[in-house]
Amino acid sequence: EEIRALGVQGYSIQADVSLKEECKKIYDKTVEVFGRCDILVNNAGVSASGDFTNIPEQDIRWVYEVNVFSHWFMLGYFLPMMEAQDEHAQIINVCSIAGLITSPASPTYFSSKHAAVALSEVLYKELKAKGSKIDVSIFAPGFVQTEMYLTDRHRPERYAITDDPYYHDEDYQKQLAISKYVTTTGTPLDEVMEYVFKLLGTECFYILTH
Repeated sequence: EEIRALGVQGYSIQADVSLKEECKKIYDKTVEVFGRCDILVNNAGVSASGDFTNIPEQDIRWVYEVNVFSHWFMLGYFLPMMEAQDEHAQIINVCSIAGLITSPASPTYFSSKHAAVALSEVLYKELKAKGSKIDVSIFAPGFVQTEMYLTDRHRPERYAITDDPYYHDEDYQKQLAISKYVTTTGTPLDEVMEYVFKLLGTECFYILTH
């Protein structure tokens, strides 16, 4: 509604981008409504704490499916259309500063973001090598005021929180509290987005906030 209030066309669609068929639904709707795609933003992301020995396998799979597989699925559908348009277009893969550094914590999250960055770097080099008109950028922010700490509310049923003691442990609740603090005290989202859009069109690959 906010977009339409600006006098332009817009639509919204709910989808689980960790599933390929759901990404196809987004692509099909985009073709139906707009007939083309000039800017693709792969923004979905979730986090999970837990160390190498105690994190449930379902959390590893969920984080990778959202943080990495969704980029791959969306690119698989949208990239051929954007190349066929033979006009300037932009792809923005939202990663994280966690994709450029490491920490002695959250191995699932950090490794997934490194994978997302590497995927974007390969795509960038591939498109440049063949003279494509598509620009690729990764947005790798530090802590930004988002609702990332509410990751659990986006869990699909197949990865729902169970009676596994891991999810009810004091340490799990502590990690959620830390996540809430660092995101709610981060850089205001409006400031960050203004900065990002200023850099689009400048062929800036690594867009950093810190």
